[in-house]
Amino acid sequence: MAQTKKPANSNKKPAAKKPAAKKPAPKKVPEKQAAELLAQRRVIAACVLFAVSFVGLLDLFNAGGFLIRWYRGAFRWLLGYGADLLPLCLIVCGVLLIVKRWKKVRLQAAAWLMLPLLFGTVRHLLATHNDYYLQVSSFWEIGKDGCAMLSGGVLAGGLAELLRAALSTGGAAVLMFVLLIGCF
Repeated sequence: MAQTKKPANSNKKPAAKKPAAKKPAPKKVPEKQAAELLAQRRVIAACVLFAVSFVGLLDLFNAGGFLIRWYRGAFRWLLGYGADLLPLCLIVCGVLLIVKRWKKVRLQAAAWLMLPLLFGTVRHLLATHNDYYLQVSSFWEIGKDGCAMLSGGVLAGGLAELLRAALSTGGAAVLMFVLLIGCF
């Protein structure tokens, strides 16, 4: 049998490896602090929603003032018929953000905020028989009619006219009504 020779310096210990310089770990915000920060942001967002909904409620009672005129012009131009439902949905979203500070509410809030758009679309489909053509100038007309509460506004009326062109009035109304009920 072959014998193996030990090297002459076998009594020496192997050189110790130098530990690699550790990079400082990134400072992690503890989960409790992150949750508290999220809760504070939700309360601030809820306060903003309450302020906008207060202006919207004053608009429902035909109060005057430059903020109310701005609100009326902006949201009726965008949502038309759905602008009347917007203040109530903003209040519900604000309450959701405060009551459920520690839970996930994104989907619920998104559903409540979609209600004015869907309501404006359904009402535009059912109440408006104007032939708005799918051109850029017709969207301006839909916006002006939305300010006068004669159409669904640019967003709701535009969506209604696109769906009317694609699915007909009946098909678009059924689809929007199902989505509207689905938000509840």
